[in-house]
Amino acid sequence: MQEDYSKIHKDLSTVQLLDLLDNKESYHPDAILSAESELTSRQLSSTEINEARQIIEQKSIQRSKSLTKTVESKVNYKISKIIDHINPLTKKTPEQVIRLLSVLIAVGLLYRIVTDFGFFQLMLSDIANWDLSSVIWFAPYIYLPATIIFLLAKRKAGWTMLTIWLTYTTASIFFAYYQERKFASSFSTESDGIFQLIETPTYGLAYYLIQAAIFLSIAYYLNTQTIKTLYSIDRVTAIASMTFGVVGATLLWYPLLTS
Repeated sequence: MQEDYSKIHKDLSTVQLLDLLDNKESYHPDAILSAESELTSRQLSSTEINEARQIIEQKSIQRSKSLTKTVESKVNYKISKIIDHINPLTKKTPEQVIRLLSVLIAVGLLYRIVTDFGFFQLMLSDIANWDLSSVIWFAPYIYLPATIIFLLAKRKAGWTMLTIWLTYTTASIFFAYYQERKFASSFSTESDGIFQLIETPTYGLAYYLIQAAIFLSIAYYLNTQTIKTLYSIDRVTAIASMTFGVVGATLLWYPLLTS
């Protein structure tokens, strides 16, 4: 076996032999002995050995630089892919849009949990005393995660649930604006009561229109033929989902609007 190694090592350069001996853990013991024997037989001077080691060191530096560039290239590629997914100006496939939409919904839901964490804890600690309003307040924390899961799985239920939520939310926005105007007008009567001294807080029409435009834009995109084909949505399902959302919002807001 060592004789076979000797034939191979005679053809190796000094640099290759030194590199082999610097990495003994990667080679067979017989190969190490053969390389040491070959290097000794060459009777190299210390200057020649140092020159060979300088070459090895330079190659090691080049390998490190090459590895660093490879890692940087992979990181930059990943970052650019993430930016492409997030950037609304880049052209995306329907699947990419759905993933981006799911991420945005998840981030929005997480933000709501963080900002309302105190009230969230209070609600969970008092489940025994929940009423209908409590259920309605807590419903998005269960409904939306389920929607995201079905949506990413390209299930028909995901499209339906998201469309219902979008139309329900859009209708609720308009009802909220109507309720705000109704509330504001109740304090702007011609009577000279104490209520005239109260400054009624209002968000204004633009606030509601911007929100409605966002939700309607998403609903419009979901109703494009490409997305409906992706989720196997027919015309009846689309109309029924939107109607259900509007009717649900109307039923929940009706007592407030008529009080």
